[in-house]
Amino acid sequence: MQHPWLPYPLIAQVNPETLALMIPIVMIVLGIGASVIKNLAKHQREMAELIHGRNKVADDPQLLHEMSLLRQQVAQLNDKVNSLTIATDQPPALRHQEGLQDRLGQ
Repeated sequence: MQHPWLPYPLIAQVNPETLALMIPIVMIVLGIGASVIKNLAKHQREMAELIHGRNKVADDPQLLHEMSLLRQQVAQLNDKVNSLTIATDQPPALRHQEGLQDRLGQ
């Protein structure tokens, strides 16, 4: 038996209780699907901006200044590490001898 307001015979065969239960489930699934698609589109847009270099860091002078300060600090730390590495690479006898010479004033 086909109802005039239901164009699909499959829906006409579903009893009203099942149909009443399926409608909220379908709406929840569609809502979750829409949010997933929205987040995916946002992610793709952000990735495209990142790949093409149109990010907000290049436009902000304060961030550029902070980045240059951080680069200077990294360079200073690199120099310190190199000098400490060179100092510890000397044989212990030479380090001890240099210390004695400094103490004796030679």
